[in-house]
Amino acid sequence: MNQANNPLHGLTLEAILTDIQSHYGWEGLYQKIRINCFNDNPSIKSSLKFLRKTTWAREKVEILYLNKHKLALPPHLVAVYTQSPKEPSAKTQGAKAHSARSHSPKSHSSQPTNARQSDASASDDSANVNAHIWGKN
Repeated sequence: MNQANNPLHGLTLEAILTDIQSHYGWEGLYQKIRINCFNDNPSIKSSLKFLRKTTWAREKVEILYLNKHKLALPPHLVAVYTQSPKEPSAKTQGAKAHSARSHSPKSHSSQPTNARQSDASASDDSANVNAHIWGKN
């Protein structure tokens, strides 16, 4: 990436966070970006620690900074900013497909088909647990 076209070039994450925190405050930051480090005992130090480890959160903070200063988004943030919530990324789609496969309902003929039958069989099973110990046959 050509850094000459990147408005964030030369700015530290601490400078970006300090700038937007002084403008919006912690409550305002939390309203703009729902990240617990802005809500739960917030500080610059703890927020920086989280943002440095979490790419998606750091990108949101960078986008907020750029929008506040009416600066153009660099190419690496354009995809993040323009992706609508209804358009999941390929990574998310793959996870959903895997989740659907691994949690698909399996039919077993011995299992009850509705909740009432399930409750009835559960109460029958619980009544028979340890029946030989308690003398109930």
